Amino acid sequence: MHKILITIILALILLASFTVQAQDTRTFEPLDRALAYQFDYPIATHSVRTSNLTEPLDTQVIFGGLIAVEPNDSYLYANGAQPTYFTRMRLLAGYNTELVAEDADLTQFLGTSPLLDYDPVDATMETIMLGGQPAVRASGIPLIPGAGITEIIAAYDGLLYQIIIEPVPLQMGFDPSDEIALDPVYEDILESWVFLG
Repeated sequence: MHKILITIILALILLASFTVQAQDTRTFEPLDRALAYQFDYPIATHSVRTSNLTEPLDTQVIFGGLIAVEPNDSYLYANGAQPTYFTRMRLLAGYNTELVAEDADLTQFLGTSPLLDYDPVDATMETIMLGGQPAVRASGIPLIPGAGITEIIAAYDGLLYQIIIEPVPLQMGFDPSDEIALDPVYEDILESWVFLG
């Protein structure tokens, strides 16, 4: 009888733990619903910034079209860590309103989009799905800091979306020749991505 009671109590504790973990994410959706996307992010460790972001030069950005997902200090400096860089995701949505065709060749925008300028021939390119839509991803982009930057280009409902996942230096100890490992939490964010119809 005691074993059954202990088993039930343990099961309830596990269930409560999973419920708390499920509540630790928040769904972000831009204020301008015409941008037509949303994603989930871990609210305990990351924040979405929608203001005080440097807008790209010579680019008309729709209100709320530029955001950044960044780790909180409690995540960066947990257990006394002294990181030299952190991983950030930036998103520019709807910057090319002339793109209408859903079947457009998205590779033409790699390396030429407002948030990141590079030669795509030096990156690894692949076709992926983002929120059920075809997208193109360039990985291992050889730019300082490090060579681990990722760019994703997607199109939906006549709008173009550029996502950059990149290392950002924190301290003087950052060495651009160090091997960069981008935080895998952003892969979970991409997995949760939904385009809204």
